[in-house]
Amino acid sequence: MTRSGGELVFHATPLSLTVSAAFIAVIVALAFLAWQRSGRRRAIAVLELLRVLVAVAIAATFSQPEWHETFQPDSKPVVVVLHDQSGSMETRDLSDAANPGGDPVSRAEAAAPLADPALWEPLRPRMDTVIEPFSS
Repeated sequence: MTRSGGELVFHATPLSLTVSAAFIAVIVALAFLAWQRSGRRRAIAVLELLRVLVAVAIAATFSQPEWHETFQPDSKPVVVVLHDQSGSMETRDLSDAANPGGDPVSRAEAAAPLADPALWEPLRPRMDTVIEPFSS
């Protein structure tokens, strides 16, 4: 597969946006007060700015960010139809949908319509290679 693109997607709700905005507002107010109490020292301003940036990163997680990548396939899809022909398929343990009160039918009889190649014919125009039935 070939990577064709990627993007950061946010799944924000009105509640998550409100909580994030309130959280950031409280942190900014507390950071400003701490800076004021320190006598407006440059080192404390840098520390409080770092605290606000961490709070913004935390608030961004409330919006459930996800990285979405898109991949383009290099080949066409393959459809494989397996048909069980083992002895266990002769077990008569399935009730017939048309006659629920009748005798049980074998698994082979119940699966026979699905093994008909005509059923899968609508997929044939899209397939490059047709693989014939395999028998052991």
